[in-house]
Amino acid sequence: AFMFLRYLCPSLLAPHQWGLLDTSAHGTAQRQLILIGKVIQNLANGTLPGSKESYMEKLNEFIVENKEGLEKWYEKIVEGEGGDQEEVGVEERVKENGLWMVYGHVWENR
Repeated sequence: AFMFLRYLCPSLLAPHQWGLLDTSAHGTAQRQLILIGKVIQNLANGTLPGSKESYMEKLNEFIVENKEGLEKWYEKIVEGEGGDQEEVGVEERVKENGLWMVYGHVWENR
């Protein structure tokens, strides 16, 4: 859940600050990114949205149905499974952001 909280969700909520977009998302797009971030964080934490966000309760089923898949993905990362990896071209500005550094650390220590 730490990776989601500190790296993935912040990159969704402010993609321009991580070099993923040139400008910030506006209006509806920003609201949708916030909701996606909330769902991903709830999934990572293994929690369901509380009563303070009743509009999110509609997503409880999605979170419950995908919890097992996320746990299997965690296991693959920890165990270093994944088969052969191929080099992927990444723009220089993306390589410099925090997500790329974390990926590099995880890859080197698999």
